Amino acid sequence: MRIMDQQGENAADKQGIRVLERLFDILSFLAERHDYAGIKEIAEATGLSRTTVHRVLATCEENYVVLKDNIGRYRIGPRSLVWANSYQQQTGLAKIARQHLKELLRDVGETVHLFIYEKGEAFYLEKMHTYNVTGLDSRIGSRLELYSTSAGRA
Repeated sequence: MRIMDQQGENAADKQGIRVLERLFDILSFLAERHDYAGIKEIAEATGLSRTTVHRVLATCEENYVVLKDNIGRYRIGPRSLVWANSYQQQTGLAKIARQHLKELLRDVGETVHLFIYEKGEAFYLEKMHTYNVTGLDSRIGSRLELYSTSAGRA
C-alpha cells in the first residue's frame, strides 16, 4: 500500500522528483564551469551531501552524462551534446535564423545572439561573434533572466 501525502502525491514519486532536482543541481553547476570539479566542491556548491553527489555522479558517469578524470574530478560528458543537438534540430530555429544572424553581424559589426524564451528565462540558441576585443563572453545553451539581456529590452 502506498502512503499518500496531503496533496495526493505518493512518497515514492516525491523521492524521485528530489533525485531529479539533485541531478539538475549538479549538472547545472558542472555546466557553468570551464573545468573539472571534485565531489567536495560540487557538494559545497549545491548544498548536497558528498554521498548524494557521489551516487548521482556514478550513475551519470555510467551513461556518459559526466566524465571523470584520473584524480576523481568530474565535468559534463558527451551525452549532453546529443541532447543539445536534438533540441536544436527539433526547434529548427537556429538553422532558419542563421543567414539573418550573418547579415546582422555584417551590418552591425558586433556579436549577435539568437535567444529563445522559456518560462521567463532566455537561453542562447545561436551565436555569431565578432573578433572585437570588447565582445561579450556568452555560451550557447546558457540561461539568463530575460530582463538582463538586450533581447529582453527589444
